[in-house]
Amino acid sequence: FTHQAALDEYDRYTLLWKFDSETITFEAQVQTTGYIGLGFSPNGGMTGSDVIIGWVKDGQAYLTDRYAEGYFQPRLDASQDVELLSGYENGTHTVLRFRRRLRPCDTTDDREITEDTLRIIWSFNDVDPVALDGPDGPQYHSSNRGSKSVILLQKSPPNLDLQDGNVITFDMTNPNVKVPSRDTTYWCTSFQLPVLDKKHHLVKVEPLVQPGNEGVVHHILIYQCSPGSNPPSGNQECSNMPWGNCRAIMAAWAVGGTGYTYPDHVGFSMGTVDDASYVVMQTHYDNPQRLNDVYDNSGLRFYYTPDVRQYDAGILEVGIQVNQDHAIPPQADTYDSAAYCYKECLDPQLGEPIHVFASMLHAHQVGVGVRTKLVRNGVMETYIGRDDNYDFNLQETRFLYPEVTIKEGDELITECSYRTTAQNIFTFGGEASSEEMCQNYLQYYPRFKLEHCDSLPYILHGVEFFGITQLDK
Repeated sequence: FTHQAALDEYDRYTLLWKFDSETITFEAQVQTTGYIGLGFSPNGGMTGSDVIIGWVKDGQAYLTDRYAEGYFQPRLDASQDVELLSGYENGTHTVLRFRRRLRPCDTTDDREITEDTLRIIWSFNDVDPVALDGPDGPQYHSSNRGSKSVILLQKSPPNLDLQDGNVITFDMTNPNVKVPSRDTTYWCTSFQLPVLDKKHHLVKVEPLVQPGNEGVVHHILIYQCSPGSNPPSGNQECSNMPWGNCRAIMAAWAVGGTGYTYPDHVGFSMGTVDDASYVVMQTHYDNPQRLNDVYDNSGLRFYYTPDVRQYDAGILEVGIQVNQDHAIPPQADTYDSAAYCYKECLDPQLGEPIHVFASMLHAHQVGVGVRTKLVRNGVMETYIGRDDNYDFNLQETRFLYPEVTIKEGDELITECSYRTTAQNIFTFGGEASSEEMCQNYLQYYPRFKLEHCDSLPYILHGVEFFGITQLDK
């Protein structure tokens, strides 16, 4: 299997999977000798979920394809479209292996599996069913259930031999920061990069989130300070640190992400006269409960090597400028905002074509979709990152196969969809998790000098649409 995830925090339910262009194969390893359940949900709940329930009894494995119409026993599908491959149990665990199509024939009861984020629901019971359905069918799972967002069709990241003697590591971590007891804090800490006598390439980035602080550390960005500029020093709230010369992004991580490894032909340049010697690490602390006893040492680990690769990588941030002019109305099932990276912005810096190999989509709590379109000669060519089922709590770097080429004359449109049916007031753009963003961090090669290409909606254009009759200054 190429992928796996622990679906519950106690490692009682492990899901492994692999896929090809038509099918996906799962193996569920669950700490029970009763039945196990796995579902693909539209929102993390049972209603409307495509459900699989299976068990092993007297050495015989059973598997059923079902549909959940509510918070009760899912009914059997008229068309059983899941193939049981094997199943067994030992004294502690039940293991079932099964396969299904990515695009099912039964589109009424079975959900299509795409590259979007998928809400997986899981359950188990310590007792096997007596019958397939009805009163003697699978019984209530009690507290043995949960949900987890997973990108099932995530492309496998490149491999890196960490035993290679030429791969070196260094860490950037916060120095036991006392997290302020307020909703949102942006904390900045400055670092000097390793002093190198020749060019090296950064080849892997991984998060170091302090155990217990996963709910507070929202994202970490590394900004390069311009070579030759006076770097800021110390650690303090970003609003108090003079870091205006530190704007080019070196690395990005956000909640739910596992980090990333560069492709074999690409690395992020370090150690030359054109590279930064100092950086600022910006950590977004999300503390809606206003806890006053949280100390944090989170950060990032970097892997680098003197074995220089063919191309230097860069990161281009596209999207909507973070500003309160980005207004999203309440009570909207879907509301779209768009940002434009015009050729007038791209072309003067572009020169030769660039090739995008990964993207990290970013929105906040009411964001439900993020996508960037490549437009060439007025026609939408392809997407450079897309998730129409976005989850704020799973912001993973996604690799693009094939890579997407951006040429002179191309333009980029980044769109975000928001759902505000639970909101009674406007949501505005801002840094807090309760405010909104719309961004895509594109990783590409070869590096050029543009770091940001974004735009901002003109709020007065929306006044009539929003039904606003009076504006306070």
